Amino acid sequence: MRIKRSTQLRKLMIAYCKQQLIELNSVKFFFDGIRLLGEQTPDELKMKDNDEIDAIVEKCKGQEESKKAMDQPAHINIKIKSQDGSEICFKINCNTKLRRLMISYCENKFLQYSSVRFLYEGRRINGNKTPNELGMEDGDEIDAMLEQMSGGF
Repeated sequence: MRIKRSTQLRKLMIAYCKQQLIELNSVKFFFDGIRLLGEQTPDELKMKDNDEIDAIVEKCKGQEESKKAMDQPAHINIKIKSQDGSEICFKINCNTKLRRLMISYCENKFLQYSSVRFLYEGRRINGNKTPNELGMEDGDEIDAMLEQMSGGF
């Protein structure tokens, strides 16, 4: 999508959500690892032509996915499951570093990022890896575990 350098990003965010058939309040937008606000402009962020904005979509449990969203292979839906069994689903670009997803999960759960361990197929996830690098597919699940400190008594 193209917008004027002085246009607030809210216009772009709304257009993206309409195109993807999703609600604006279920998406977090990031540029260079920083969460974007609707009132910011490309000029303020020193954006250049062809810069990319990442969108992380939080899906509510039981929400139907649109056919349009499912037809886009560049994005997959990943479910993060906590120790208590609660689940949060995210839509993420296959080439976005998983750290963004992990930070978003922690923000949603009011947890410190450093206190949560994320596991995929039993192995700890390196936040610098992407879903493509880990061979993740649509619908895969990540386990979120709170770090436990051991000690004697």
